[in-house]
Amino acid sequence: MSTIEIVILVVLVALPYSIYRQMQVNAVDAGGLIKLPLIFIAIGIFGFGVHDSEIDAGAGADLYLLASLAVAIGFGVWRGNKIDVWRNEAGDGWMQQGNRTTLTLWIVMIVVKIVMGTVASVTDLYPGEHTGEIFVFIGVSFAIQNVIVAQRTLWRDSSPLEGMKSQKPPGARTE
Repeated sequence: MSTIEIVILVVLVALPYSIYRQMQVNAVDAGGLIKLPLIFIAIGIFGFGVHDSEIDAGAGADLYLLASLAVAIGFGVWRGNKIDVWRNEAGDGWMQQGNRTTLTLWIVMIVVKIVMGTVASVTDLYPGEHTGEIFVFIGVSFAIQNVIVAQRTLWRDSSPLEGMKSQKPPGARTE
């Protein structure tokens, strides 16, 4: 499979499926929060793009990769704070569901990444995206988003919520 085919597969299948899953009601658990970011990051580091061509080095590449990392982190924090979270019906676990805001933030992040890559390539700051870097970018953004969700749910002091009924946000869907 060529690099372009892999990127197309990610853009047309893997990423949309991952975002679609976030738009569904899901229980919040450590395994679910860890799995997807690790898959994307591992594929980026060990799988695709590493052997395609030599990754550019230098100040321009460093600047581009730092800016890319900042975008991934920033949007991950933003989405993590906007995902709807609530206690389940029994009050003994957490649920999550993406919403229009989180979907919009995904779209905006992808557009920003495309614009950054285009500007970097046209200006010769960073001559081209590498498949591995794209996977790591997505994985880092998912990871940061999920750390924020974990902070809002699993890591939260649940004692004030003991005995409370489900707190579904207005308009939240159920399966």
